Amino acid sequence: MHMNIDDFAPPTEDYGFGIAQFQKKLKDGKVFRIVSLNEIPPSSARALLTICDTYSPIAADAVIFLTLQTFNTTDSGNSVELAWKTLFELWGTHLADNELDPLITRVTDQVLHQKGKI
Repeated sequence: MHMNIDDFAPPTEDYGFGIAQFQKKLKDGKVFRIVSLNEIPPSSARALLTICDTYSPIAADAVIFLTLQTFNTTDSGNSVELAWKTLFELWGTHLADNELDPLITRVTDQVLHQKGKI
């Protein structure tokens, strides 16, 4: 199943919209690709706290792939660190630390660094 900014950013900016869209799409399949985290507004990104929760998952057997474009041209050798810094730059000024840190931790649980266009 494919999800993008349209599944996360309704006019009301209620992050529950993203969760509801995820739950609807679960009926059609358990493998998800959520593309372009760069485009998801911080207020809507809060939905990923629930969607990517490994302790109380919406669907225990769902597999979720997230894509993120990074702009750092210096390879630190640590893909998780690169993803963390990129997400912090995107969402850090809009979310409080008590939301931001768990959110980034969940979406960077496992990171595969792909060079080139996704």
